[in-house]
Amino acid sequence: MVNIEISVPAPPSVSISTGVSVSQQAKIENLEKELSLLFESYNSALSEIETLRENVDIAFRDGASQSQSDFWDAFQNNGERTDYSYAFVNWRHEEISPKHPIYADKITYCFMGCENIEDLSNTTITLTAKKPNMMYAFVNCAKLVTPPALIFESCPIVKTYTSMYAGCQSLESVSVYWGDGTQDPITQRSSCQNMFFKCYSLKNVDFGAEETGSPLYLDLSDCTSLTIDSFNSLLTSLKTIDTEQASSENSVHEITVSVECLKNILDNTAVSGLITGFKNKGWSLLTPDGNKIISLEYKQTSVEMGGEVITTDEYWQWSFETSDGVIIIEEEYEATVPEDGDEGNTEVEEW
Repeated sequence: MVNIEISVPAPPSVSISTGVSVSQQAKIENLEKELSLLFESYNSALSEIETLRENVDIAFRDGASQSQSDFWDAFQNNGERTDYSYAFVNWRHEEISPKHPIYADKITYCFMGCENIEDLSNTTITLTAKKPNMMYAFVNCAKLVTPPALIFESCPIVKTYTSMYAGCQSLESVSVYWGDGTQDPITQRSSCQNMFFKCYSLKNVDFGAEETGSPLYLDLSDCTSLTIDSFNSLLTSLKTIDTEQASSENSVHEITVSVECLKNILDNTAVSGLITGFKNKGWSLLTPDGNKIISLEYKQTSVEMGGEVITTDEYWQWSFETSDGVIIIEEEYEATVPEDGDEGNTEVEEW
């Protein structure tokens, strides 16, 4: 919808005083007639403006309208457009409904700054480039919850995802495609620097098929709500690394994660399995400070009193590797106190 804002000054008010001469009275009467005609023109102009506003709104609201159809024909070159770089930058409407299917070889900065768009699930983008560049495609789409479906045609590897979803603070679910699995995991990698920067709401990520990915600079430390299924999907998608070859070529295979997120899983077996699983495939999990995570466990101490086992202490024990060696830390576990009527679920507070 297009909003037309036109400011029309209010008509002047006239105060007619008594005790005026005949000539002055005649001037006043003429002025009143002129003002009456002015009021009629004023009201007529308001009516025309309102009609224009309604017609413009209808034209942009109705997807079948000729004016919108002509717009999309021109914008998409009658469906022949393939370069969608910067295409919808700072689009102010709440939705995008292209007339023609989008087949693109470039989408860098495509939706950058579309601050009002929440749902692009009705849009599908088919990537036709052999090594597509997804850099900054949705950067700062602060309200975006559901991105468009992305289809990759004959694409052996995605060249870069750099800052693709940076600033998408409302994003909840997304799918990631690394490649077809034929790429070398050491020399052919997808750059992911700041891909999920400030994606605080992200919960569900499908990282694609088994043994297809070798991301570079993947940082998930802002994704504090990721589910265990998302971590398992990432683990499955990663290619197994020949650590000797990687070492000889100075190739580092690391993923930065939120320790808070791992704590929220609150399942020692699941978390331990993840850490071991990444290690077995030649990958390391790092804290935001750059320390390699070796283990993370939720522990309890308890005593038996009167035939009942009572928990006396709850704490986290985690170890990580630094340049100074392995460090083991124990931190108190703090749970939120349920409010009246709550079912008693607890959450791990920020530590």
